[in-house]
Amino acid sequence: MTNKLFYSPKCTPIPFRSGSIASFFWGTSSNPPILLLHGGLANSHWYAQLGFDLSQHFYVGAFDLPGHGQSTWLDSYDWAVFAEFFQTILACFPTPPILIAHSF
Repeated sequence: MTNKLFYSPKCTPIPFRSGSIASFFWGTSSNPPILLLHGGLANSHWYAQLGFDLSQHFYVGAFDLPGHGQSTWLDSYDWAVFAEFFQTILACFPTPPILIAHSF
């Protein structure tokens, strides 16, 4: 029996500004979507187990915020950048997702 704890799918880069956003998806896109967002000093790998567990019934996406994890560092960070980031990642889902987020 294969141990699937902490299963993370392959990173799929999404073009963003002059770099990319690291994205990870679990499940089937025909299932209801869920968006997992991490907080500061974290990355989307923190959601590996949760993404896998939810994928039985949902289409789950987790993304590294700009400058975190495997996403590209940017020259500047402001609210306009984050608004553009959210528009970019929301476009990856077939319908508006349920949001699960955390920060410390």
